[in-house]
Amino acid sequence: MACAIKVGRLWHIQWTDRGRVRRVTTKIYHHGKKEPCKAVEDLKAIFRLKESDLYHGVERAAPAHTVQDAMSCYLSDLKNRFQLGDISSRTLDNAYHRLPKLTQMLQEQGIHYLHDATREACQRAMVAWRGRYQPSTLEHFAHLLSAAWNLAKTTGRFEMVNPWHKKGVLIRVEKKERAILSNEDWQIIRAELETAHPWVRFCCTVSHYTGARLMAVANLRETDFNLTTNEVTLAESKRKRHVHPCCKQLAKLLLDWPLHEHRYLPSLTQAQLSARISEFFARLRRRHPGRFIGISHHSFRRTYITRANTLGLPKQWSMDLVGHVREQTHDIYRQRVSEILATADQRIADSWETIH
Repeated sequence: MACAIKVGRLWHIQWTDRGRVRRVTTKIYHHGKKEPCKAVEDLKAIFRLKESDLYHGVERAAPAHTVQDAMSCYLSDLKNRFQLGDISSRTLDNAYHRLPKLTQMLQEQGIHYLHDATREACQRAMVAWRGRYQPSTLEHFAHLLSAAWNLAKTTGRFEMVNPWHKKGVLIRVEKKERAILSNEDWQIIRAELETAHPWVRFCCTVSHYTGARLMAVANLRETDFNLTTNEVTLAESKRKRHVHPCCKQLAKLLLDWPLHEHRYLPSLTQAQLSARISEFFARLRRRHPGRFIGISHHSFRRTYITRANTLGLPKQWSMDLVGHVREQTHDIYRQRVSEILATADQRIADSWETIH
């Protein structure tokens, strides 16, 4: 804050200009007095207005902030948060992949500065991108853009509209039931895994018995399997690690699997693994027309949670098994399937036979 100081025999005004400390002489003598005179106080008030970006009570216009700078700032923030353990490597890698692409896409839509992102401009961008990306991908784009805009507002301390998540801009994503695996599906998959690539066989089998995510399985190390307690610690479940009981089938797999420098699989990227597994399920669909539609590696996780629900296990048990913290997230995975409803219907019908 601007203040009056004595330098030599004169009063000076010391003030801050956008982070830099400056000093200017008033050419007024202090004559040894402790308090400045009215003329110095008036000058001090003027410089305080400059510090607050005000001239005669009117706010000075904020400088233009480019999208390129905002994206760089947001990526730097994510790097720091990753070092602090606040986000996962998967989140950071996704930002590295998508933010440069989004910057170019925004510029193609005429959004070069943050203030260019009006409601109408964001609508036009979403409509233009709709032909190239799925609604769920656009929803993720909106999350990234909204976060980048909000960070710029916070660090830049200026007023700006952020319409990326406002109603009427974001494309609506229809929620739908996802495919899960039946007993017969698993028997087919298990037979096909016998001749599949070892990476695919390991990831699919471990996820079938644990409901683990792909990279959680890929990052398993020898030390994560505790033979004494018969437990396996999943190396990554978003930001946390969690311990999962090891069934006999999984324990046998882990004991027999050859290790690579104390790892079950060599160090692989998600893209490398996903390509192999996608190819495996594509081959399944070709060999079994009409089956495995919508099935992917993540289907093992949905099936695991749905199977726990079918068996009547308490929700908290299945949440602990897969590492879910929020019930809302967990409930998305609990599918309603026709087999469950058919069984319930038969049990209701059978109940009439037991009443006398």
